[in-house]
Amino acid sequence: MILVYMELNFKHSEKKLNFNLPKKQTMDFFIAIIILTLFVILFNKVTQLKKQLDYQDAKIKHLQEQLNAQETKPDPKPIVQKPEVVEEKITPQPEPISYQKETIQKSDLEELIEKTQSHPQPDESNFDKNLHNAIAFIKDNFLTIFGIVTLVLGIGYFVKYAIDQNWINETFRVMIGLVLGLGIIGTAHKIRKNFDIFSSILIGGGLTVLYFTLTIAFREYHLFSQNITFILLTIVTVFSIVMAMLYNRQVVAIFSIIGGFTAPLMISTGESNFVFLFGYLVILNLSMLYMSWRKNWQVISFIAFSFTFIYSIAWISHSKSNVQFLFFALLYIIFTITSFINYLKKEEFSVWNCLLFIFNTILSTILISAVYYFKVGDHNGLIAFIFGLMTALGALYIYKSSKQALLQNTFIGLSISLITTAIGLEFEANVVSVCFAIESTLLLFLWKKSHQNIFKIFFIALFPFFFIALSINWFDYIDSNNRLPIIINPVFSTSFIALVCSIANIYLMKDFETEEQFLGFKLTHSKFIFVSTSLLLMYTGILFELIYQIEPYFNFMLMISYVLIYTLFFIAFILALRKKFNLGNTLQLLLQISAGFCVLLLPLFAEIPSLTYRENFSISSYFIYITYLFPTAYIIYLLVKNKDFKNSKVLQIVTMFILVYVISFEKYNAFMLITLDEASANFTHQADIFRMILLPIIWAVLGFGMIYFGLKNQLKGFPIVGIILFGLIILKLYLVDVWEMSNVFRIVSFIVLGILILLTSFMYQKLRKLMFNLMEKPNPNKEAEH
Repeated sequence: MILVYMELNFKHSEKKLNFNLPKKQTMDFFIAIIILTLFVILFNKVTQLKKQLDYQDAKIKHLQEQLNAQETKPDPKPIVQKPEVVEEKITPQPEPISYQKETIQKSDLEELIEKTQSHPQPDESNFDKNLHNAIAFIKDNFLTIFGIVTLVLGIGYFVKYAIDQNWINETFRVMIGLVLGLGIIGTAHKIRKNFDIFSSILIGGGLTVLYFTLTIAFREYHLFSQNITFILLTIVTVFSIVMAMLYNRQVVAIFSIIGGFTAPLMISTGESNFVFLFGYLVILNLSMLYMSWRKNWQVISFIAFSFTFIYSIAWISHSKSNVQFLFFALLYIIFTITSFINYLKKEEFSVWNCLLFIFNTILSTILISAVYYFKVGDHNGLIAFIFGLMTALGALYIYKSSKQALLQNTFIGLSISLITTAIGLEFEANVVSVCFAIESTLLLFLWKKSHQNIFKIFFIALFPFFFIALSINWFDYIDSNNRLPIIINPVFSTSFIALVCSIANIYLMKDFETEEQFLGFKLTHSKFIFVSTSLLLMYTGILFELIYQIEPYFNFMLMISYVLIYTLFFIAFILALRKKFNLGNTLQLLLQISAGFCVLLLPLFAEIPSLTYRENFSISSYFIYITYLFPTAYIIYLLVKNKDFKNSKVLQIVTMFILVYVISFEKYNAFMLITLDEASANFTHQADIFRMILLPIIWAVLGFGMIYFGLKNQLKGFPIVGIILFGLIILKLYLVDVWEMSNVFRIVSFIVLGILILLTSFMYQKLRKLMFNLMEKPNPNKEAEH
């Protein structure tokens, strides 16, 4: 590490050693050494003091336990000389000491219960335990790690300074690195009994210094050949593994396994030697397998697995040798055995073992399939089918011989996934989408049945691939050379199967309402994401088929109108099944808001009178258009039946605004279609009649009804909308219409609107007075009771 820092920032000098230093520089050098020595001594003293304090604390706790044990013995009865007097005083009063002691025991018990409830150890998974232990290790040894890094940087600065002053040459630099690395390891060995964790970290630091020192000696200084350097690095790796096994230190094993896997990179010269490299990886993984068998260090297995498959992916296209099959198969066998070590020894199969087995099977399938594709180029799903068949046979054996639910479900889910993937690879993209859809439902079913987070992890991981595969399938609408038939075509068939699987997924997720923590978010939040995405997939699959089939026959505006109508029907369908799917309130609110925007945009895009005026508009198209009133009426019905509708003024105003908007537009459309002649010559005249006469009357009638209904049923939002409508009528009449009407229309409008306004005012005053009388009049039943 020292030499890496030194070589990355400064070029080494080729001059000979020169120990004739200036006096000032010599003094600075000795002062630095003295300060460094004092720092090490001070750190050692502080560590010893901390150990003594911990010992005294443990001793105090032990004495306190002994004292509590003595206090639990029954107190001797008091000697009473006068029974009459003493019995009278003592009998009704309990002893205060025993009462205080009981209170302390109760509080201790409650505290213990609280700790047990807040940290339920028996239900905690191995993954959470390992994560908690790792975090606790970093927190407890933060100063140690920071101190080692600081010390190494300080030594690095010193060596850099020495190089700048031409004190040491290349060979001496390597010697310094080796001596420092061995010195750190020797120091750790000496203090291992008193400072176990600290010594483990020191050993890791010393091994790091050795690895990088040998690497620099080969790559930069060329002091050793490649073979000699590799042998030296291998010796360091074997030495570190032996130390990890002897000292029973997992930290040392992590340093050794990382150093072992990075050794080929350290001495790489760019020349390819697949057999030598993967032979070394097989030997290194066998040592990992031995450590896993003896010590059950699962972190070592995952580190080795990660490095091995990074090498495998990087080298998969560099070698055309048939030996690739052999090495990939050996690595698959090694890691499969590693994942089943706990099961073979103790018949336990943890989540860590499950993850290693699944990742190993999937990545091995990908690697061997890629090699097979480069060699043969045909039948891409053959390898996946073989792995799926082997996993299915394993599932059959496990199902008969084991009662481990996680193990059984893992084999079943993995075998079905591999076989369906193999079938998908042999066919087109739409078949892959179907396979992913079925797999997502299968994983979610296994998740719900077994309550194992492993299936939840893979369901979350598969879901984006399902979405991508389905999106690729939809591109066939654009790329298809021939016209696809209606509904009965491969693209929509795939979308339909995805729709059915999405409905099943939503139904399976309906009961997940607990606040379970997973990957930093609550399960209810993830349910919202999955349900929303599933609804989006369902909606989009039908939408693309609709657009593809109607595009040649309708113009753009009418096509958008039909899309909005379909959206309203889809939202109404989902809201009708809201109880079956147990949809959350947030999702229902979003659907209702989306429906509101569709209702507002639909009349503007449809432009029914304008289409009738400009084009040969069919009456059947209008009947298709007005079907949107059915889902709209159902959604408004749901809003009115909502338990919060009566108390929510905002909800009442929004609902009534949408109702007025729909009635106004549809009255306009119907009036124009009925009154327009065949040549549509009177279009402007009829539009003016509706705008200046009929629209104010419609608003007045609606406003009158809302004010009456609102006051009668104590709905505060209804009268507000009614008053707003009358205000708009008055403003429109006096500011716009009165200057455009003829005398006859002006007289009729003023008379009719005046009568309606007077009737509304009279009705408002009468109902308002009646409500006040009801509020002030006493209840005769209550008076009779009094």
